[in-house]
Amino acid sequence: MRKTMVLFAVSGLLGINPAAMAAEFDGETELVFGEPGQVTFDATELKTVFPAPEKPLEFDTWHDFYAFSEEHLNAAPLMREGSQIGIELAFEMIGQGYIPDEKTETLFAVGNPVTAFLSGKAGYIIVGGQQFCLAEDDCEAGAGLAAMMATPMALFDEIDTQVACDGEQENCAEFQSVNLHRSWRHIARGSTTQTRGGYQANSRFCWRFGFIPWACSEPTGEHELESRVRLCDGTGLAIFDRPLWGQNEPRVQFGFAAYFFGFEPAERLVGTWSSHESRGTTFTLDGVTSAGTQWCAPF
Repeated sequence: MRKTMVLFAVSGLLGINPAAMAAEFDGETELVFGEPGQVTFDATELKTVFPAPEKPLEFDTWHDFYAFSEEHLNAAPLMREGSQIGIELAFEMIGQGYIPDEKTETLFAVGNPVTAFLSGKAGYIIVGGQQFCLAEDDCEAGAGLAAMMATPMALFDEIDTQVACDGEQENCAEFQSVNLHRSWRHIARGSTTQTRGGYQANSRFCWRFGFIPWACSEPTGEHELESRVRLCDGTGLAIFDRPLWGQNEPRVQFGFAAYFFGFEPAERLVGTWSSHESRGTTFTLDGVTSAGTQWCAPF
């Protein structure tokens, strides 16, 4: 099922034909639901404007947060002994999303799309009046975030990032594997990103209809990205094994996220192993990254 998140609907009020201006502005990232617990963030073909909250989402209880995630992200319930203790979600994203910031007139690049969808630029949510950080790189205590909630306890953290360039340094790509176990969240993912040369979207902040913060892009070049991500449990068994391709897209990624409270979920995804390739008309860049290699066998 395809679920399109519409951020603004003002063209009817202004008497403007959106089709007449479509070439000047990027589109909105779409959420495509698969089976329960599966979602694709479709940012292909310059659908770069990402649906994120302007301020941290607030929930009375964790179960309210779980219900929201199940409805709006197609998350699946994480169960233990017949009771729900959280939510879990396998996700993929093709393309690069951005959150426009009207105060600074800049674009906030989306890293983990699940985190961005739930917590926006702030990186945290509020549950029962308390702040809980969801961001992969932790939240800053100074920006209105309670210091005790700034950094969830790290149970296991590993990030492997590599950059590959051709001999002339004209074409470069970043390869990454991530595996983060924290006290109320677990994230495992792999991504391939073209950082120089090949296809570039050249996205920038702009104003749509003169007052709506938006993104505009001027694409150049061409390439094909490939990323194969394997997520493994403690025995080395691949729970997820996903190949992804992006033709003239700046980034592809696949991953898994779980959010919970009061319990540590089953340690079933403790290894991430990714192979990456970027192919252009005059270059080929490839590599392998891993986070928790001892638990995740290569292909």
